[in-house]
Amino acid sequence: MLTASELKSVLRQQSIRLTKRLGQHHLIDARVIERLIDRCDLRGTETVVEIGAGLGALTEPIARRVKRLIALEIDPRCARWLAERFAKNVPYDQWVRELILAEGNSAEQGAPAFMIQFRGQALETAEAVSKIFLGTQIRCARCHDHPSDKWSQKDFYGFAAFFARLAVVDGGGGEGKKKLYLGEKSTGDLMFTGPAKDAKPGQKGEPISAKYLDGPVVEEPPLPQGFKEPDWRTIKTAPPKPGFSRKERLAAWITAPGCRFG
Repeated sequence: MLTASELKSVLRQQSIRLTKRLGQHHLIDARVIERLIDRCDLRGTETVVEIGAGLGALTEPIARRVKRLIALEIDPRCARWLAERFAKNVPYDQWVRELILAEGNSAEQGAPAFMIQFRGQALETAEAVSKIFLGTQIRCARCHDHPSDKWSQKDFYGFAAFFARLAVVDGGGGEGKKKLYLGEKSTGDLMFTGPAKDAKPGQKGEPISAKYLDGPVVEEPPLPQGFKEPDWRTIKTAPPKPGFSRKERLAAWITAPGCRFG
């Protein structure tokens, strides 16, 4: 998926001007893509024909979920760029790591924009990452345990805990060139309060540890004695890395050869 800035850059480089005649629209929101893929109810055995592939926002996630994909694009400029992109055959695990680790900033590297769009909201991030990169739906377990769903509410919150320490840092920049960084704190927990219907005003809940789906809880080393989190409100450049990174562990797990979701 291209970010807004990457899309504009490609359109300029390829001299592509969107036209009403062709009904051209390009997706840049991962949450919209997630919902569209979910509606397709793909099982992995289909041959799918995508009409109007554009620059591949839906092409790539569909291709990972079906037996065969035929992508049709009437605009020769878009078709040429899309063919070149797939010809490079960037390994799946490589670009998954790039999107989850989000190194650099949104203006210069582009990849961080995927995680930054969720603005550090752990629950929303968990819904999108599980659907897009693991091909599994855990959204139904967000509010309560569902009798017909494999995933429990604690499974959902355990996975969401991987994103509980993420924070967006504004590095400044002009219109369209704003440098946003995705930082990760060394402290901070996601609080689990149980089913939404039982939640009470002021209820804090209990901290929940990061846990792989269908896997173990992540073991974290203790923080150094006297550790103090930096004041993130004053950070205006690339933020410091944590001593232990949950998102690094998650990226390694998702792209591991033995991951059953890959």
